[in-house]
Amino acid sequence: MLAEHPDLVVLATGGLPDRSFLDAGADLVADTWDVLTGSLRPRGEVLVYDDHGGYPALDAVEVLAPSGARLHFVTPERTLAPDVGSMNSPAYLKVFAEHGVTTTLARRLRAVRRTADGRLAAALHSDYTGTGTELTVDHVIVEHGTLPADELYRELLPGSGNLGEIDHRALLDHREQQVVRNDAGRYRLFRIGDAVASRNIHAAVYDALRLCLPV
Repeated sequence: MLAEHPDLVVLATGGLPDRSFLDAGADLVADTWDVLTGSLRPRGEVLVYDDHGGYPALDAVEVLAPSGARLHFVTPERTLAPDVGSMNSPAYLKVFAEHGVTTTLARRLRAVRRTADGRLAAALHSDYTGTGTELTVDHVIVEHGTLPADELYRELLPGSGNLGEIDHRALLDHREQQVVRNDAGRYRLFRIGDAVASRNIHAAVYDALRLCLPV
């Protein structure tokens, strides 16, 4: 990349599934990426936990439901996937109804442990009552957004003139970025989308537009 002698580098390296929110048992769970890429097709009772509120967990249910797995959908939200609009949600709700997917709202997954018979006990917590329950299943699949895949960003940071800093007022005003924090820097460096934080494709597109349109 640097062999091209760029003046501006915009990284959209995305993120990787985040399982770090669990107090214990992160090594025992799978994530929606495993389901959606086809690498996992669990059988038996499956807990799908959605702490993201978007499409991925619903997509995982849509993929798994016809396979015969008995699905439990759990979310800390007060409704299913609040970021999924009313135009799309009926198709997902149809799958829930047709395949008997059970739904538990307002329960947060805290930890997962292996039981004596080899199954998984999921510790669910209510933020409202402060009490907990356990649900024993064969598989736990989680959706908690992503963590930035920012290794390349960190590698390029010392050689940048702005040290990765963004002038947010200029960004919102569609003005060119002028921040200089390193006089020896050879290029301006920015990251967008999930390379910054767990967001969606719209955030990446808008970031790119606002950064590059004034250039």
